Amino acid sequence: MLLGGRRKQMDMLRSAGEKEASALTVPVCSRTVKGTAFRFAKATAAPFRHVGNGVSAGLGRFSGQKGPGMRIRASQRLLERRARCGGHNGYRSVSLKKFHILCIRCDRIGDMLVSTPVIHRLRELYPDAVLDVIASPLGAVALEDNPDVSRLFIYDKKSAASWLRLLPHLLEPHDLVVNFNAHSRTLCLLSALARGRKKGALNQGRLAPWSGAPEDGEHYSGVMLRELEAEFQLPHDEHPDISIRFAVPEAVEKAVRETYPPVAGLRRVGIFIGNIKKTGLRWPIEKFVELTKVLLDKNADVDVWIVAGESDVPLLEAYRGMEHPRLHQFIGKKSLQHTAAFLKTCDAFVTCTSSPQHLAGAVKVPTVSITYPWSETLWTPRGSLNFSAVSKVNDDVRDIPVREVYETLDKTMQGTLTPWTD
Repeated sequence: MLLGGRRKQMDMLRSAGEKEASALTVPVCSRTVKGTAFRFAKATAAPFRHVGNGVSAGLGRFSGQKGPGMRIRASQRLLERRARCGGHNGYRSVSLKKFHILCIRCDRIGDMLVSTPVIHRLRELYPDAVLDVIASPLGAVALEDNPDVSRLFIYDKKSAASWLRLLPHLLEPHDLVVNFNAHSRTLCLLSALARGRKKGALNQGRLAPWSGAPEDGEHYSGVMLRELEAEFQLPHDEHPDISIRFAVPEAVEKAVRETYPPVAGLRRVGIFIGNIKKTGLRWPIEKFVELTKVLLDKNADVDVWIVAGESDVPLLEAYRGMEHPRLHQFIGKKSLQHTAAFLKTCDAFVTCTSSPQHLAGAVKVPTVSITYPWSETLWTPRGSLNFSAVSKVNDDVRDIPVREVYETLDKTMQGTLTPWTD
């Protein structure tokens, strides 16, 4: 009965053609999880082109943890204001007769960030299409203000109501349905429920030829681009681009630079010390402290900022009593865009394999990755000033010496650090 009712509703919308539906409920967020507010917002010009989802998260969730650090919110006022604005930076009416693409990816922030080159490629191939994305509450923050996305729908697998709210959108007619992970039962179920003229899934190992740099074709973003081309028989891309897309509004960037202004004569080095729960994948906090001391003692022109999410705050205890005029802390609390804007103020960034690593790559900050062999191939940001300190074993970075990370940072900073001496 429910399915029939939803189909009837969608048939009525399609028969209306270009007429805009009035006061349709926009599913921005779905439920309350551990004190985080999720709510619905109504916009009067739906369906619409959705650029900027009104969702933000602090670095506590940006590092992949499930603590109280994430602040996800939907602003009804923001939705209504953008609905009135129209055009590229607001909402605009969407015709159901247009080519319609549905992308489904319901995991973490970092996974969504490295998927943005695929979404961008689809937008390049179908510039006038309706390109919708179904994302988890975590993954949604990676698409905030992304101009390639028409509409963003939040799916929470822990909420039965989330299924019902998502159903009418799944039942819209789609020309392409792209499941980003063929091994995810959740994504396969959502894809099966979706109405699609052509459906396909990535992460199956079917690769199209690659015309870019060989190392880019081995990166996870490059692999997904090759799978997309092969799965849907898309035109071959002679100049593939695996650059991560993440929007940082000028107003946010300006506000952050005013709050954390760079100091003349000092080079800013950011050091991300999380993820607190991933012991093997996180460099020991004692080594981070030693690296910090060496940087400050040997380099009078270096300003060190310890970057942490709210869930990583307990790690800061290791710095207790270590006072220095060029040692500071940045704890991500406001939004992912706010954190990205801070990273843009850094001359270099040191991080383990994590979402901050991909965020730094998105905003083109020279990055030192403390990583392990297969992650170095698959996940590490590409770029002429991005270098890695790589462990000898997979899935464990604890054996990497402090000196190796220091000397890798020196490469990233183009040989301007004082040489390490025993």
